[in-house]
Amino acid sequence: TIPIIVYVSPSGGRAASAGVFITLASNIAAMAPGTNIGAAHPVLMGGEEIDEELKAKMVNDAAAYIKTIAEKRGRNTQWAEKAVRESVSITEQEAIEIGVIEFIANDIDELIEIIDGVKVTTVSETRVLKTKGLEIISVKMSYKDLFLHSLTNPNIAYILLFLGIYGVLGEFSNPGSFFPGIVGGISLILAFVAFQSIPINYGGLLLIIFGIVLFVIEVYTPTFGLLTAGGVTSLILGSFMLPKATAPFLRISLVLIISMS
Repeated sequence: TIPIIVYVSPSGGRAASAGVFITLASNIAAMAPGTNIGAAHPVLMGGEEIDEELKAKMVNDAAAYIKTIAEKRGRNTQWAEKAVRESVSITEQEAIEIGVIEFIANDIDELIEIIDGVKVTTVSETRVLKTKGLEIISVKMSYKDLFLHSLTNPNIAYILLFLGIYGVLGEFSNPGSFFPGIVGGISLILAFVAFQSIPINYGGLLLIIFGIVLFVIEVYTPTFGLLTAGGVTSLILGSFMLPKATAPFLRISLVLIISMS
């Protein structure tokens, strides 16, 4: 019975994947300037392999579900289906033009003023919103939640992986120093915790590890750059193969890959 308002913000933010479903299901959907919405193609977060038949079932089910949600709220059902099937994304201006959202607001204060007097229909009733002068109470994530949330960023997980591998190798190269081993061990554990939530290709992970092993061997048995070249190639190939998802927000930054390699 409580009206739900979804506001995509700040500028540069996006509503993607499950965020698209949540936005379309809201009584009022609004976005800040410079935001986008879309890319709702189903993704298995654990990275498991699935056959084409099961994948088709998942996509069809998600497409039907999001169409039902959009139709219920009087929003653009054709675009909603494309967001699932084709992972299309649009800006806030495009979203309001084609009927995906209702409002564009610079901040929450402006949004509160805009929606004052708007009529919405909840499960049990139709009511007119009276939001003018309401006190806004913000509920922020705890430090624990912020930490766990940051681990699900593929770029953070990628950096932790490299810190972990180099730290452990540094400890083996200089036994007794402890610090590289401690930092490396913690980083590796955190990286693998992150990989439980991010779909990765374990073949890519093995290529990254193999590339670093080649660097270490080159130090002890010089091959005039042959192993180094092989290590760089293995690192680059592994880094590009590591993310299994097609969604942009689950990919590793190209700049980061080049920097690490």
